Parts: sequence; C-alpha cells; structure tokens
Amino acid sequence: MDEVKIHSKWLTKLVSKYIMKAIKKSLGYDVRVDIGSIYVSVDDDDMAHLHLEVNADVNKDDLEKFIDEKIG
Repeated sequence: MDEVKIHSKWLTKLVSKYIMKAIKKSLGYDVRVDIGSIYVSVDDDDMAHLHLEVNADVNKDDLEKFIDEKIG
C-alpha cells in the first residue's frame, strides 16, 4: 500500500488556491477554501482513497443560489 500525507502549510495553501480558482471557473462562485491536511492511500487493487481536512467559506446568497440551482 502506498501512502501520501501532506501537512505542509505551504503545499496545502497552494492546493487550496487551485481549488478556489477551479470552483470560480467552473461554478462562478467565490469560495474561500482552507485545506488543513491531505491523506491519500492506494491499496493493492489500485483503489485510491482520499481524505481531506477542509474548511470553506461562501457568501450566504451564493450558497442559496447554488442550492436552488443544483439541488432544488
């Protein structure tokens, strides 16, 4: 089994910025994403398991708009 654990503040901030840009580009919403840690493991069957510790902040109006468009 292979494992990758990322706790580096610099690298998690870099990934957070990438995710924020991807959300803005694909959905049009400004979301502040703060990843605390990333853990990835790949088992012997080549199944990857991903665990993220994530906090996100979004404007209430954008959240309501997203829920209305995507869920209801």
